[in-house]
Amino acid sequence: MKTLRRHLSLSLALPFAFVGLNILDARLTSWAISLGSSEANPLAVGFGSSMFLKALIALCIAIVLIKVGRSRLLKLLCMGMCLIVAWNTLAVVSWM
Repeated sequence: MKTLRRHLSLSLALPFAFVGLNILDARLTSWAISLGSSEANPLAVGFGSSMFLKALIALCIAIVLIKVGRSRLLKLLCMGMCLIVAWNTLAVVSWM
């Protein structure tokens, strides 16, 4: 029972964390662009600083991964987004 609760709480936390990290990434990207930087991801050049679009795309990715039984990939995606957010934070701080 304890393992099931832990699994369910992790299953709910990871999608929210992934969406939240994407929103933070969009905000940091917006700050970096306003300080003179540019979007490094060629796929996100047009919407990289849009928090709404980033959240929507992240939510869609999370839902699809859960529906196809690949929710474990969200853990890796969250770790990757943590690295991106850390990198963007350093970039914003260095531009200030």
